Amino acid sequence: AQFYDTYDALLLPFYLKRGETRRFDFSSANLYRKYGADWVAKFSDSCHRRLRSWGANTIANSSDLRICLQDRTPYAERVECESRPIEGSWGQWAKFRDPFDPSFTEGVRKALAEHGREAHDPWCIGFFVDNEIDWGGSPRQLAEWTLQSPADQPAKRAFVDFLRGKYADIAALNAAWGAKYADWDDFLHTVFLPGPKAGDDLEAFTGLIEEEYFRRTRAAVKEFDPQLLYLGCRFSSSRRRTREACARHADVVSQNWYSRSPLQLKRYEGIDRPLLIPEFHFGANDRGNFGTGVRSAKNTAERAEMAKRYVRDALTMPQVVGCHWHQFSDEASSGRFDGEYLTVGLTDICDTPYPEMVKALREAGGRIYETRYVK
Repeated sequence: AQFYDTYDALLLPFYLKRGETRRFDFSSANLYRKYGADWVAKFSDSCHRRLRSWGANTIANSSDLRICLQDRTPYAERVECESRPIEGSWGQWAKFRDPFDPSFTEGVRKALAEHGREAHDPWCIGFFVDNEIDWGGSPRQLAEWTLQSPADQPAKRAFVDFLRGKYADIAALNAAWGAKYADWDDFLHTVFLPGPKAGDDLEAFTGLIEEEYFRRTRAAVKEFDPQLLYLGCRFSSSRRRTREACARHADVVSQNWYSRSPLQLKRYEGIDRPLLIPEFHFGANDRGNFGTGVRSAKNTAERAEMAKRYVRDALTMPQVVGCHWHQFSDEASSGRFDGEYLTVGLTDICDTPYPEMVKALREAGGRIYETRYVK
């Protein structure tokens, strides 16, 4: 009965957003069946011993804090912040948060405060802030979203200040844009997309939004704890200008990279900042569930070889300081809030390790320090 009301704290909001209040935690129930009443302690101990034995030296973000906080394995953590969005925006997970709104900084502070123990924990290597943000489909999209927002949108008012610093008056802006604004107040209250003549200003202000996002995030993180590493926002996709803005403020740039090899990450060449890969995986369905994940292999043996090759390739890249496998165990066959039921784990849904994956990780992990250690 206890597993009818347990949940993954990070994923719970996604269930509630969809009105899904009837939940059963099959993964934890299986661990209870395996280990008995003391399943949390026994499973936690098993995780630490397995990771060390298998050649892994860090627990990735979004993991169970009951395991992370045992001071046995370094870990990374992530927070997803809530604050006023740019109303005209959209995204896979959420709208783009308005960095000009006072609630933006407060949202970061609040999220970190809720993870205060981890944020001050010497075993925590750092925090990712936000996850897979949608930066828009074009270099001018964030500014376009701003123009499609209401008059009281702080980003829109910041856009007016930006334009006033460039143009003498509204007539000069109209001439440059080919627009017909009556005055600056009309600019604020008008919701439409200007023509191509506004392109340069839209791109420039999009860049300003990106800069403000990372600048204010870093300031909030360092105000909370100057020693806490800011690990970026876990890019899913981005433009070079966005990545460069991140590099100017984050201690580490992070890029989820579901590809055959990190050697394909040419986009970070010339960006002078350590790079961490917070997510990658390979799946197969010869055993376990039927979902094979973002990158598929024909069978478990091949996905193990692909995982080993990925880590070894990462070791040859001086800029890459780590890569995190997604995820420790296969997802429940019943699926999570969005239906994911992937066979991408190091163990199956009954906590039985895949021998091929264990062997591959040991072979890859065994070379980490002899490759990277500098006396």
